[in-house]
Amino acid sequence: MSGTPNISLIARLKARYDARRATGKTLSAKHFALIGFIVPAVWSGYHAMHHQSTNEELASSFVPGVLPSCDSDAARGLLIGALEDAPSAKKTGGKVAKLGDIKETGFVPVNSKGSELRLCTADVFLNVGRHDVSFTLQWTSATKDELWIEADSPF
Repeated sequence: MSGTPNISLIARLKARYDARRATGKTLSAKHFALIGFIVPAVWSGYHAMHHQSTNEELASSFVPGVLPSCDSDAARGLLIGALEDAPSAKKTGGKVAKLGDIKETGFVPVNSKGSELRLCTADVFLNVGRHDVSFTLQWTSATKDELWIEADSPF
C-alpha cells in the first residue's frame, strides 16, 4: 500500500458522486421506491422495539392467578401510576423520574381475605428527591385477575 495516497472517505464519495453525475447516472425511480420502502420499514421496526409502554399495558402484563413479583413490569407500572395519581403528587406536581431497586420484604400466602399479599420496598427517584417507598400487591377478586397496589406517599 505504499505509494497509494491516503484519500479520506468523504473525498472518495464526493469523487464517485461527481463521476456519476458527469455520466448522467443518477438514482432512478426504482432506487427511490426502494428507499421509500426501506426507510419506513426500518423506522417501524425501531419504534416497535423501543416503544415505551403505558402504565395500563404494564399493569395488564401479568398472568391471572400468579401474583407478580415486586420487581415485575406489572408492579412497576402500577407503582408509577399509584404514586403519580396520588392527590399529594397532583397537588405538588410530583412525578416519578425512575424506579431503582425493588425488593420483596415479605409474602403472606393467604391473608384474612383469602388472598395472597406481597410486601415490597422500592427506591424511587422523584422530581422532588429520592425516597424509599413501601407498597403491597394483592388480588382484588377471587378469580385472581385484577391486581391492587397500595403505596406510601413520598410527597
